[in-house]
Amino acid sequence: TRLLGLSFHQNSGFLMVRNLFTLTAVYLAKFYYDKLDIRLGYSLAMLMNILGVFLYSAAESFTGLCIAAAVSGLSYGLGGMYPVAILIHRWFPVHEGLAMGICAASSGIALTVGAPVVTALIENHSLDFAMYCQMGFMLVCLVLCFCLLRNYPEGALHYTSRPKTKRHPFRISWMFFAIMAIGMLGGGFSYLTTHYTAEGFDPYRVSTIIAVLGLVLTGAKFLLGELLDLWGGYKTNWLFLPLAVLSCILFSLGSTVGYGVALTAGILYGIGDSVATVGISAYARDLSNPEEYSATQQQYQTASGIGSLVCTLIPGMIATATGNYRLFYLILAILMVF
Repeated sequence: TRLLGLSFHQNSGFLMVRNLFTLTAVYLAKFYYDKLDIRLGYSLAMLMNILGVFLYSAAESFTGLCIAAAVSGLSYGLGGMYPVAILIHRWFPVHEGLAMGICAASSGIALTVGAPVVTALIENHSLDFAMYCQMGFMLVCLVLCFCLLRNYPEGALHYTSRPKTKRHPFRISWMFFAIMAIGMLGGGFSYLTTHYTAEGFDPYRVSTIIAVLGLVLTGAKFLLGELLDLWGGYKTNWLFLPLAVLSCILFSLGSTVGYGVALTAGILYGIGDSVATVGISAYARDLSNPEEYSATQQQYQTASGIGSLVCTLIPGMIATATGNYRLFYLILAILMVF
């Protein structure tokens, strides 16, 4: 953003392109994986992600960033939580929530390790060099996934026929809007670096907040997965979502409360944000019959994607009007109450 001199609107604009293509990909994911399989489809999505990072490194304008965002958005939608949830649902008839938490914790580990490493690579070498290192790492992961992934446990039935039952439309409609709000919580993470940089924190302090958030997010996903198996989604929400509300309120105070409070907010956000990944898959499991799980998972992931999409343009508009992102995080806190 700084190198290309993007405005707040442009920064939100290419993120909106990414989320729009992510949403499109999530909507098409069931069809995509029905035609291919998890192993091949996921490998192609990872290859697309490598291409997206390459396009980011080659971008010299806002248009170039939008093209890179479109490709990376497609890869994220096709290779995100939908295929992960389906694969885990097939392989883990018990402790599914814990398995989902362990798998989803990878994003937290990436933040904890990746944020300071990428910052160091950029500071000591260049942004392009850091991106090429990322591409090399993703290529290794692509090869490993293609060699290790299997679509079904040995001897498992691929399809099970059961009579379909009608779900309550009112309950699902409210859940759809609630998950849209939770999707905005996940989208709000994208602005934390820009938010605290604009608030005057130096890059290493900002990367520390992101790294600590990622570390906490990793542990929170393990904990959330286990509690979802023990308590179910309803009771678990009362532990995690209030912390998300509090973190967003602290974010809305910006630098006026100091670096220590900002770091505390990152810790609380890391706990609450785990609901935006592991929680959504658990809701789909709790509120669907076995034969409806795939379709419900797609519906909820689509709702989350819509929330992320809405979350791209609005923060930039608010920052342009007010000069910072504080009001956005206050609105996000209200949505988490909802």
